[in-house]
Amino acid sequence: MINKPKTAAEYSSRYVELVKRTCLYLATILGDFQDDLVIVGGLVPTLLIPEGSLPENEPAHVGTTDLDIGLHIALLNGQRYEGLTERIRRAGFENDVNDEGNVTRQRWINSKYGLSIKVDFLIQPINESEEGGKLRNIERDFAAVITPGLHLVFRDREKIILKGITIAGEMASREIWVCGPGAFLVLKALAFKFRGEMSLMPRPNIAVSSHISTNVLSAMEFSRSRWGAQSIRLLTCANGEIIGNIKTLNRIRSGRF
Repeated sequence: MINKPKTAAEYSSRYVELVKRTCLYLATILGDFQDDLVIVGGLVPTLLIPEGSLPENEPAHVGTTDLDIGLHIALLNGQRYEGLTERIRRAGFENDVNDEGNVTRQRWINSKYGLSIKVDFLIQPINESEEGGKLRNIERDFAAVITPGLHLVFRDREKIILKGITIAGEMASREIWVCGPGAFLVLKALAFKFRGEMSLMPRPNIAVSSHISTNVLSAMEFSRSRWGAQSIRLLTCANGEIIGNIKTLNRIRSGRF
């Protein structure tokens, strides 16, 4: 099992490739659920920014060692989640265990194909009383991390084609939804807050690229949304400056976080 690196230098392209293969494998078994699933977290920059498209002297995103999947709240209607959890179990996934030996119902691994990648499931709060970082119990052995702002990824998302070799060693190609740069920035800022790591918030680069996303949340909608406004305040507080005109958010700029 891969443990999360503590520094950027400890990340490896090998880890990212394993996460991509795990993502593709899940896409092959959860295809008809795709509209209710969005890839979020550290794999997003790698999926949104094609290899070789970065401007000169622009460093690539460090990568990730796990896969985060946002669940649409609609999956709770009519217990549709039962079909999803049944398939991931049949595909060889099982609950992970933390360092204390306790089962983590929101995190799944698949040891069937060697080195296992952790897969975390996230879901939006139902109301403002629900605290970010807590678990939403869905089934006896299945839960999702309550994630403020997650509803935005279903309004700012991009469909891409992911192709290659799955962790099962099979060639495949699937369409998947990936969190857009506007929603990615909101979730990243809020994640630093809820983890108590505001002092580690990276300083944004204000340079504007020509790779403008057509799916970014509008400036007005973003700034008026509760989580959009809060993330801007957090970024401003942590870095002493605002990140620039919100309308210039794009794949490369958001990937720097």
